Order: sequence, then C-alpha cells, then structure tokens
Amino acid sequence: MRLQSTALCILTLALALLGDLGTAVRAQPLNYHAFSTLRGSPDGTLPFWHYANTRGQFRRGSTTNWLSGAGLTLPFQRVGQFQVSAGAEVIGRLSDASNSLHLHTLYGTVQHRGVRLSVGRFSDTIGLGWDDLSMGSMMVSRNAPPVPMMKLFTPDFVDVPWTHGHVQVRGRWSDGQLGAERVVESALLHQKTFYLKFNVADVSAIGGLVQNTVWGGTGRPTGWNDYVRVVSGSLEGTKVDQNRTGNTIAAYDFALQYDFTDWRLQATRLFYLEDTVSMQFRSPWDGVWSLGIRRQTGRGWVNSVLYEHMNTIQQDALPGAPPGRAGYYGHFVYESGWTYQGTVLGTPLLVFDPETNQMENNMVIAHHVGLNGTPTKRLGYQLRVTYSRNYGVCENQIITGTCDVLADRPAPPDQTVRPRGELRKDQYSVLGRVRYRLPGEYNLHVLGSLAIDMGEYYDNRLGGSIGLRWNGTLPFN
Repeated sequence: MRLQSTALCILTLALALLGDLGTAVRAQPLNYHAFSTLRGSPDGTLPFWHYANTRGQFRRGSTTNWLSGAGLTLPFQRVGQFQVSAGAEVIGRLSDASNSLHLHTLYGTVQHRGVRLSVGRFSDTIGLGWDDLSMGSMMVSRNAPPVPMMKLFTPDFVDVPWTHGHVQVRGRWSDGQLGAERVVESALLHQKTFYLKFNVADVSAIGGLVQNTVWGGTGRPTGWNDYVRVVSGSLEGTKVDQNRTGNTIAAYDFALQYDFTDWRLQATRLFYLEDTVSMQFRSPWDGVWSLGIRRQTGRGWVNSVLYEHMNTIQQDALPGAPPGRAGYYGHFVYESGWTYQGTVLGTPLLVFDPETNQMENNMVIAHHVGLNGTPTKRLGYQLRVTYSRNYGVCENQIITGTCDVLADRPAPPDQTVRPRGELRKDQYSVLGRVRYRLPGEYNLHVLGSLAIDMGEYYDNRLGGSIGLRWNGTLPFN
C-alpha cells in the first residue's frame, strides 16, 4: 500500500486543477486568517482544558506557550459539474515543552453532487455528538493533530431514492498514515462509517457503525490481502500475527432528534467496541450518553447546551473478574495505541503517556456540560465543566493474579485485587472562553480564556490565555 505516493499525486492533481480554473474561479474571494495567542499557568503546567481538544496545538505538561499562525482557504467553487476547494495553515509554537513550526493543515477537495473527496491534512471528527461542546468523541475528537489521509465521504445525509426524504444515508471511507513517532512506525489507518437516518415529521432517528483500524507499518504485513482483512473485519490472522489484522476501535452510534421551530433537541448513545466480544454487548454501559439542545436560527445568551456521561469501567470483563480487562485505546502489538503524535485521537479523558507508550488512565466515569452563546453581535462565549472519577488501568488493581481473565482462562484461585475505591481520583476541570470582535472594518477579534483544575488526578491548577485573530478575504486573481 503506497498511501503517501497516491495521496501526493491526488493532492497535486487537485492543486493543479485549482491553478487552471480560469476566471470562473479567480473572481471569487480567498479567505485568510492570522492569529497569535499567549497561554500559560502560574501553577507549573497548563490545566486540562487548555491543552485537551486543541488539535495538538498545545501540549500536556507545558507551562507557557506562544502560538501564532496564518492560513488561506479557497471556499467551494463550481467548475462544470464539480465543486473544488483547498486550504492550508502554518502554525508556530514557542513553548517550554517543545518548539515547533509546521503545516497544520494542507488539503484539496473535490465534490460531485453529494460525494466529496478530500486529500491531505485537514480537521476531522467522527461521531454524532456536538464536537464543539463535547468532552471529545470516543472515536475521533478534536484532540490530536490532523492525520494525513484520503477521505471519500458524504458530508451530509443523502436521500435514498424513492423514499421522499424519509430515509437518508451518510458514510465515509478513508485511509491515512500515523507517522514514525510510534512503537510500530508508519502504521496505517483505515476508517469507515455508515449511518441510516429515518425522518418522520419533526422526528429523526439515526443509527450507524464506525470502524477505525490501525494496521501495517514497519515490519508488519501491508499487502492487498491484509487490507481486505482490515476492511472486512476478518478474524483471520497472518503468519506474523495469528490474531486479527490490526487494532480496531469501533462503535455502534445512535441519535434521536426532534426539531422545534427554532431549536433542535438531540439525544445520542455511543456503544464503544474494543474487540469482538464487545459487539455482543458484554459491556452495555461502556460508552457515551448525551442530551443537548441547540438553536437552529438566530442568536442569544444561550445557543447550545450539552450534557454528556461517559463510562469506560467494565471493558468486557467477565462477572467477578477485575474490570478494565480490554485496555481501551491500548494494544499489545501497536503499543502506541489509539494516538497520533503522542496524543489520543479519541476523548482526552482517557490518558496516554508518550514516555511509556502505554495508557495510564482508561477506566473513567465522567459527567460533562458544555454551553455557548452570543449575547451580542460582537460578543460570544463558551463554558465547559467536567467532573471525572479516574481509576487508572486494570493492572493498577492487581495484587496477585492477572487482568487477562477469559472464559477459557479463569482467574487463579489466589487472585486478589484492590477495591476500586482505593484507586479513585476525583477531578473537576472548568473552561471559560470569550471572543469579542473589535469595532471597525478589520474583523479583528480579541480572544480570552480561563481554565481551572481541582482534584486529585491533575491536582489544582489555574491557567489563562489572551490572543488576537484576524479574518478577511482577498480577491482570487
């Protein structure tokens, strides 16, 4: 699988197409932005919500960060029967943890009717939740930097013929590469989703399946037959690994929506799937529940409110066995697990330690509330409040015995474990953000935030940030 070469060819073709579009496109505006932010903490390291879900722009363990960047975006332009777009953003970071200057995004997109192909590095999430207010999807959240990939997908739900809009579908098929900073270098990433939506009057019901598989990489099988096993979810292994090919992170994902005149009410339920027995609902409480209401038109003091509850305790453990057996987000071959550049791809409440290449906390019960609004045309705000009970990983419980208790491998008779209450560490994390557009014609925004941690897991920490963002348009000629 020569994913990088193929992606480079497609991206080059897309950019060449953009260069030859002629006056039909060149009369359209080109959007640009520039920003600079100073973020820091007087208490040693940044609080949780000052680095989590920031696309990897701020790193855990840092104290002071100065982030600056600029980007260009060509909005969708019609060219014959197609629509095309492209974008790029460069970001520089000065930090006591690590300095960086890199292309954060670089992509080209072509769309025909309801189907879109995007190639490069671009922001991406997976799940039915509202990722702008969420604690972070357990599939793909805003936590890690964008993964280089090719993605064929339907950005919106598409009507099924002859159903008069009562039945719709949405899906994706994508392949990417996770880079060299892993135990298994240059591991590949395959993703696919399929959702069905049923609409009756003002009520919609959505159900779908999500599959993410890390596979291949240096020293691992990467042939066509291996790709077919990955795509099909086959239980068949290879000569190198007798288990199924790759490490799969999956979910059953459901939502129920009701549309009022100006608001949408939505409830979701994501059943997290780590292995085959998960598909049989051995851990029915593991996953995420959410309930939210969002303004569809206009603005006000409150535009959206979201409540989420996450539980990752059982992890396919048999009755009476130590919970946490499945080791969510970890893997015995792909030890870097469900991460990219040392950062968890899913919810940041499950914590990865890049120094040991192991999950350090994946047994979590959490409650989260997100809220935002635009009281005036110039002023907007967001508030996040998260409470979590953190229990580490399964091995932290073991005094004698093992976490690997299966039907054909029962617990040893002398197995003893610590009560889960002895491992519990409670944590509160709060974030408040404001955005104010200055008077004048320059579309200049002042950005500020305050984050607080209180508890045993991250200790007590305070952090703040202040910044400027400038948005504008240029004629594309």
